[in-house]
Amino acid sequence: MTVYRGINHHGAISRYARRVGNKNHTDLNGTTGGKRMNKRVFWRAAAAYALVTMAPVAVLADDDDENPAIAYREAMMTLIGHNFGPMQMTLEGKIPWDDARMAGYGKELAALAGLNQMRGFPEGSDKGDTHAKPEIWKNMDDFKQKMEEFQLAAAKLGKVAAGGDRKAISAEIEATGKTCGACHDDYKEKDD
Repeated sequence: MTVYRGINHHGAISRYARRVGNKNHTDLNGTTGGKRMNKRVFWRAAAAYALVTMAPVAVLADDDDENPAIAYREAMMTLIGHNFGPMQMTLEGKIPWDDARMAGYGKELAALAGLNQMRGFPEGSDKGDTHAKPEIWKNMDDFKQKMEEFQLAAAKLGKVAAGGDRKAISAEIEATGKTCGACHDDYKEKDD
């Protein structure tokens, strides 16, 4: 079996061998004829494409989600919690302080807070399996105001967290937490 070892990278060697019609060559990856490598790459790419395109459809088609607005707001709040929770735990001393991690959480929290939160609270989305109290729709102006206060606090926390000043970050975590609590106290059912 001929092994081509040239000055070019292994992809160029395979292309050269195919061009000259040598089906029995072995490239630097140990594949023969270049066909096995191409099939492997094709099927991996096809699987990745299917996963990326079908995952959102599977989420939307979930039978448990009677109301997409409820699913949207629950997903949004879960992501916010996954970023804000560790910041709060760090402040409480449950997780060691890491400037880079705090900056990352702050950046993602600010990005999430910048999304249209109100899209998850349209009229009629108070029905179904939800922790949202009906008071949201009765006091929508107050709810929107509290949501905007959270968004501003989260944006500020994101900027401060990028700076690395522990004292300033701690103060902003507390301020942001108060905006979360102000809304949850009035508008969220207690978890079981």
